[in-house]
Formats: sequence, structure tokens, C-alpha cells
Amino acid sequence: MLVDRARLITRIDDIRSGLRAGRFANEAAVSQGCILPILGMLGWDRDDTEIVFPEYSMKGQRVDYALCHPRRKPVAFIEVKQTGKGEGSEQQLFQYAYMEGVQLAILTDGREWSFFLPAERGNFEERRVYKLDIVERDNAECADRLTRYLEYASVVSGEAIDAAREDYRNIARAREVRDTLPKAWVKLVSERDELLLGIIAECVEDLCGYKPSVEVVAHFASNDLILRSPLSSMPPHSSHQMPESDKPTTKPGIEPAENDESSSVSSKEYCVTVLGKRLDAESARGVLVQFLESLYERDKRIFEKFVVVRRSRKGSRPYISQNLSELYPNSPQLLEEQSSTHQLKSGWWVGLNASRVSINRIIEIACEAAELKLGVDVFVNLGD
Repeated sequence: MLVDRARLITRIDDIRSGLRAGRFANEAAVSQGCILPILGMLGWDRDDTEIVFPEYSMKGQRVDYALCHPRRKPVAFIEVKQTGKGEGSEQQLFQYAYMEGVQLAILTDGREWSFFLPAERGNFEERRVYKLDIVERDNAECADRLTRYLEYASVVSGEAIDAAREDYRNIARAREVRDTLPKAWVKLVSERDELLLGIIAECVEDLCGYKPSVEVVAHFASNDLILRSPLSSMPPHSSHQMPESDKPTTKPGIEPAENDESSSVSSKEYCVTVLGKRLDAESARGVLVQFLESLYERDKRIFEKFVVVRRSRKGSRPYISQNLSELYPNSPQLLEEQSSTHQLKSGWWVGLNASRVSINRIIEIACEAAELKLGVDVFVNLGD
């Protein structure tokens, strides 16, 4: 028998109205007005007491309904409680299921339907596959869930149990991921993962224009990562000023916003000065390209050296590569954006989807590879 979904939805709507009106005053009323009508709509012969077996007895215990196939052989148990009093009866229901080896158990007060797999691992809550509130959920979802777990043909064939197990596995996986995420976060922060801290620093700079130090980011990530309003996040001693430890820091040779004549570069221009030779550009990315090209003119093996230095820095992604596909291992879609990559005259590729923090980092690595010193041999202005 196929479930008439339209009629099932109508029946659910009628039951919802009855629940809201308080028409089901006790367990018997819940059974007669909620449980049996739904079972009938799902294909169960509610009048055959050897299929929908009421007050099923076992070793001095009784469960309200045993759904049987073949006759008198339970495949699912339903325990009925008075509306609003269904919680706390899981242990009793699980004992019934263990006695008969029943794999699917339902606890309901007419309004809330909890579907359990008693034989799976975990506490009662973890073995609950789904909790359906037919007053709060929409009619279509109620019909779909009741059909998925309780349709006669599906229960008899084992498809309902398979569906419940699939849902249980999905829930268990999601729970494992949720429980492991904090551990992964603590591990990355405690190891001061360069890539993670760099991403956070980049985001901060993109939002407010200031570059936090690695120490500030690490402290925040490990101690202060809570949701706060912009005002409440201000340290109490600072009023509206940024504390010294949180003010933007600059590496030697990376220019601050104000002009520093000792660097011979203007604070309002994009440029790089390498061993006294100034190279102008139209953007921070242009500065990076100009700098890399100038290094290649001095040393044809500079990018091989760059790779060696970059690999020595834990967490650094491959900013420069001979293979275009290696530039964004975690975001390959960026390769389709023309502005995200640039091929240098050497044939090597550089990734340009980078904030000032990332560009600074690339320049630092390149200087180390070229045995040049920022602030002495190289001065950079990224338009800060």
C-alpha cells in the first residue's frame, strides 16, 4: 500500500489542531487520537492486533505497541506517554527493545516523536535518530519523516531501518566533527601555525587597515576568541585608543603611513627601492611583481632559492611556483581569475590574490633568498 501523502498531511494537521486544543488528556486519548490514525495512514492494519499489537508483554514488562512482521514478531516498539510527559522514559523503552532484539524504538506523547536505534553506540540522546515535533514542524516535513521511519512496507523490507541507520551515521559524523573542531583549533594555535595566524592577521588588516603582530593574534586566538560587540571588545584602559601591543607593527624596510626620508620612498606611492634603484608601480601587487623581476635580473636561480626558504617556514603556502596549479592548493577556483596570477619573465608564476600582509611575507622570504636586508638594501612602500 502506497502512502497517500496528501491525506497523511491532512491527518497531521487535524492532530495538530487537537493537540493545540488540549483534546488528548491522557495516554489512551493520545493512542486513539494520534498514534493509531497515523499508523493507519502509513499502511499498518491498526485493527489487526497481531500486527499492531497493543500492550505487548515480555517477561513481566509491557510496551504500548509492538509493530509486528510476521504476526506477533515485533520489528518496532512504540511507547506512548501523556502529552508533555514523554521525556525520561528512554531507559524503559530501551529495556523493552533489548529483551526482544527490536532495532527501532519510538517514544511519543502524540506531539513529539523520538526515533531511536537502541543497538547503536552512545547515550540515549546520541542514539536518537530524529526528534519530530508535529506542532512546530511543517506538515510536509512531518509527513516525510513519519513515512521514512514508520511506513509499513519500508519497515517490513528493512528500508526504514537502513534509513534510520544512515541518518544515525550522519549525525554521529557531524557530532565527531563538532567535538574535534575545538581540538584542531587548540592544536593549530598552540603550534603557532603560520598560515592560520597569517590568515587572521590578513583579515584584520583588510577590515581596519592595521596589521596586528603575530603575538597579538596568537594571544587572541588562544585566549580571547569570543563574540563581542565592537565597544565591549575595547580594553578598559584604552578608552578609544588602541593599546600599544595592538598597534600596527612594521618590519624593517616596510614603510609606515608617514613619510620616512631615510627610506627614500614616498608614503603615498607604490614603490620599492632595491640597492638604491627605485621601481615604481600602480598597486601593491605591482610592487611585488617589480621586486621579483628585479631579483631575477640579479640572480637567475632566485626562485629556486625562494622555494627552499619558503619550505623552511612552517605553514607558508606556495606563493611562487613553476606550476600554475600549485599556487592555490586550497582554492583552485582562484586560478580562473586572471587577476589572481601573473607569469613572470622567468616563466615562474606568482599568486596575486594577496593582502598587504601576504605581500610583505613574500617580500621577506624573497629578501632572505636573495641575501638582502629589509631597511638596509630594500625599502618597500605598499601604499599604506
